[in-house]
Amino acid sequence: YFQTSGVTSMSEGSAVAWNNNQVVVAGAFTEQLANSTLWKNPYGKSKGAKDIFVAAYSEGLQQFKWGKTFGGSGAELVKAIAIGPQNSIHILGEFYSQDTVWGKHKGSIKGKGASEVYIAELDKNNGDPLRLMTLGGSGSDMAGGIVFDSSGNQYVSVKTQKDFMANKTTITPSNTGIDFSIITKFSDKKQWLWSEITEEGSV
Repeated sequence: YFQTSGVTSMSEGSAVAWNNNQVVVAGAFTEQLANSTLWKNPYGKSKGAKDIFVAAYSEGLQQFKWGKTFGGSGAELVKAIAIGPQNSIHILGEFYSQDTVWGKHKGSIKGKGASEVYIAELDKNNGDPLRLMTLGGSGSDMAGGIVFDSSGNQYVSVKTQKDFMANKTTITPSNTGIDFSIITKFSDKKQWLWSEITEEGSV
């Protein structure tokens, strides 16, 4: 099957996952989401340069189930979706706003550098934000990937600059002034377990 949906200006789908008989897609948009057969709720214009959209459909994309948008005055991006324990939905990305809003229960979050990485857990039934976590350091941070193991532990990869804050501890590369990649592990209770530098390289 093949379906299209979009906005009056530009949209980009960047992640998709299969979750208990529903297809979950996510990406970013500018301007206004189209009121099409695949996006039946009008959400108005984006708050900033790019906002995030997440939507769920039936198999074959024949039925729109729910859709959510999140954003601030800058740009927000989605890089990956992972399905966790009990079919929980987790999206990974980065934001460039100082006032990104994640639903009425989460308020605003502020980044420490030019960009910050986020992990958001959404309600599988309606897309409402349940939990939010940010990762990063004093420089720019870029999201990589997210995956769960069979025990429900969560692994997240981030590319960052200068340093990385993990469990109130600052991690720095052996060679300063370069970008580096880092993998962080969280338990099934969302507790930080460890962070390890996996690659260092020139900008």
